[in-house]
Parts: sequence; structure tokens; C-alpha cells
Amino acid sequence: DSSKLSPRRVEDLKHSFVVAVAAGDRHSIALTKLGEVYAWGDNRSAQLGRSLLSTRLFTSNDRDSLSSPGVTGSASHKPQRVEGLWSATPRRRAISIAAAEFSTIVLTLPPTLSDAESSLASLPVNVIFGWGHGNHIPLRVNFPPVDSSSSSEFSDLQQTNSSSYTRSTCINPIGIACAKYHYVACTADGRVYTWGLHSESLGIERDEQTLHEKDWFPSSKGSNQLQSSSIASPRLVVAMLPENGGGRAVSVSASESHTAVLTADGHLFTWGSCYGDNVLGHKGVRWQPKPRKVKRVHQAVGVALAKEHTVLLIGTNLPAVPCFQACAHDDSSSRSKLGTENLSPLSLQDTATIEIARNVDMFNVIPIAVASYRLNCRPLVSFCEKFLEMNLDGVLSVASLGDLEMFLNVRAGFEEVHFREFSNDGLFHPTLYNLANSKDWIEDCRAILNSLSGFIEVTNSS
Repeated sequence: DSSKLSPRRVEDLKHSFVVAVAAGDRHSIALTKLGEVYAWGDNRSAQLGRSLLSTRLFTSNDRDSLSSPGVTGSASHKPQRVEGLWSATPRRRAISIAAAEFSTIVLTLPPTLSDAESSLASLPVNVIFGWGHGNHIPLRVNFPPVDSSSSSEFSDLQQTNSSSYTRSTCINPIGIACAKYHYVACTADGRVYTWGLHSESLGIERDEQTLHEKDWFPSSKGSNQLQSSSIASPRLVVAMLPENGGGRAVSVSASESHTAVLTADGHLFTWGSCYGDNVLGHKGVRWQPKPRKVKRVHQAVGVALAKEHTVLLIGTNLPAVPCFQACAHDDSSSRSKLGTENLSPLSLQDTATIEIARNVDMFNVIPIAVASYRLNCRPLVSFCEKFLEMNLDGVLSVASLGDLEMFLNVRAGFEEVHFREFSNDGLFHPTLYNLANSKDWIEDCRAILNSLSGFIEVTNSS
């Protein structure tokens, strides 16, 4: 049976320290702590990093004669190391992996060469390798040494020799994403680069002033027209630059026909095309050729794209949980001793306050704050207010208008009351606090009694 209803360990990797995994439509990739890359599954597009000939010449009847068991037809059922990286000279150690339907890309550490001083390829920057779409050999993705959209800077550097290049003029990728027909990378300085097919997925418009004609695939053989849907080498997504309304990219993700980027300030930018109305995060938009910030997204720390939906991980800043000190017994012998056996346990209210504070999040902080105001639980009130101060953008994004209106009304009503300082806040009902701090508490008490005249006999006395 080729399908499994429950998770099972991949036995061939039980002796490897696996730190990351990735999956395409029909193949899987694993990354080990040593930087090895293992691949298994469908290899019809050479997405496993192995020759198509080696998997097509043999059938299941010939499997016993193969040096690598588990290879049948055009697929490999057993994880095998991508030797094109590990056995290369110098050895390539991967630190990140990504997979799609027809291809795989990996991010590797800088190679170590003896002539590092004179070789541009040996500069201390990470390197991206990719294979698939019919090619099983890991090919290096060559970035431009500088941002070629700045023509003056690029031309100045071209006039110098190769030895003048420094680390600051080279692109250092730190994040990668792989989709069906396009790829995305973000660099250490927060820039975004894309390459592949479909201009709406790349977020790059064909501008004669910024892109060279040789970077674009011809639309047909012998034609002088350019096809704006494909680009051969990584190009800078200019619209994602901070000066153009973007931000400093820290994470990227890609799906079949759209792309997403997270910025350092927790915002999400998306572009591309989709079949659903809200897949891109823009209401009613199915085609977005340029990067556009998604509204009501704040403090995002992770993103994952699929063909028809997007998943976000939102970060939360947590204030310190309320801390209560147990009280000592009143007798002098207990006060003279500091042992914990002489301290009384926390009250039920204090214990509940601690547990509630530990479970506060962006979705429930408003209702909990309202309840803490009404119960006059000051430690929980302070915690919720601090939480709101630290996560206001996120709370406003997910809270309902009804909850926000109720919170503001309750808070405004309680701000007008100056509560008396009791040793234990919340010991009495808030109504008693209001009466105790009322300017004319006798009249207020009488008003309460009058409202209960049907149940309690009220006597008038001077």
C-alpha cells in the first residue's frame, strides 16, 4: 500500500540529525545538521538531484542489481544524499531548503577556497543552488554583484577590476522560497529578488530603464519581442524597497502563482494571481502585479503560502505575569521566622489571576480586561493594560468592534472613580467600592434600596 494513514519514521534517516524538511508535490527533501541534503520521491523532472537516465533505465525487476536500492522507474523510495552538493569541490553545506512541484533549491554556506582573496566566488556570502525542470546537476544562482537598477553605481563598478569587489557590493541571501515556476530570495540587507516565470508572481515590471533585454526570455524563436512573463536571473523587486513603500524583508514564501514577503516591522506584502477572491489578502483582488501591503496584519513572524490560502504566524509581546507574595501569619513567632512553612498559601483570587494572565492573547485580552475592570482585580487590570500597550496593533486587527466599544465604555466609567486602597483588591464587589468612594453615599445607598423596594422593606428614618 503506497499510502499511510499514520506517521511513520523514515528509517533510512534514523542515524542522521535532521534539522529541516521540505516537500514538493511528489518529492521530499531533508536537511541534516552537517549540511547534507537528502531527497526521495518522484524524479521525473530531476527534482531529486539525480540523473533521469539512472531512474528510467531500470524497472522494479532490476532493483536488486542497483547499487542504490529503492530506485524504481522514475522515482526513489529511499532517501539519497544529493552528491552534487556534498561531493563537490569545495563541499557545499546547506543551511536551508525549499521544494516545489518540479524543482528544488537550497541555500548553502560560503565555500572555502585557497585563493579566497582573489576569487569573487569565494567571498563570505551564502550561495543558492537549484536543480529540476529536467536538469539534475545543482546549478548556482548567480546574483548581480550590485543593484543593477542603479545605473550610475553599476557602471562605476564595471570600470573597476574584479579584485575591487568587496563583501558590501555582493548579495548575501539568507532566505529562499520555491514555487512551481518561480523563485524568491531575501538578502541580509532586507532586499527581495525573484526569478522564473510569470511577471505577476515575480513582482517585476519590464522596464527598459532598469532591466536589460538579455535578462528576459524571448517569446518565440527568432522574435525580437520580449515576453514579460519570464526572467532568467534574479532581479531586485524595486517596489519592496523601503523608499518605495515596502520594507526590510526577513522572510519569503511562494506558491504556484503568488508571492509573500514578511518585513522586519511585522507587515505582510503579497503579489501575484490566484483563483480565489481573498487568497492574496486584498479584498476582491485576484491579480496583483506589484507588492501590496496586506491590511490589518501586524507583528507577523512567519508565513506559508499554498495555492488557495495563506497561513500567518503572529508574534506576541508578553508583559510579566502578576507576582503575589504569600502572607506570613500574624503571630510574632511566625513573623520572626522566614521559613516558607510559616507563609500562608496564595488566595484563590491571586491564583486565578496568575493563571488567567498566563493565557491572555490578542483574541481574548479585551473581554478579560472588561471582566477585570468590573471585578476590580487590579493586578489583572494592570497586566491587560500593559499587554494592550505592547500589542496594540495586533489587538486592533483581530478584536471585534463590539468588544472594543464595550471596553472603552467600561474603562471610561471606571476612570472616573478613585478607588480606596485596600490590602486585597477585588475583595469586595465593585458596587461597594463605588459606594465607599461616593460623595453622597447615603443617597446612593437609598437609590439602591429603592430599586429593590419590591423585595426589601425600606424605612424612612432621620
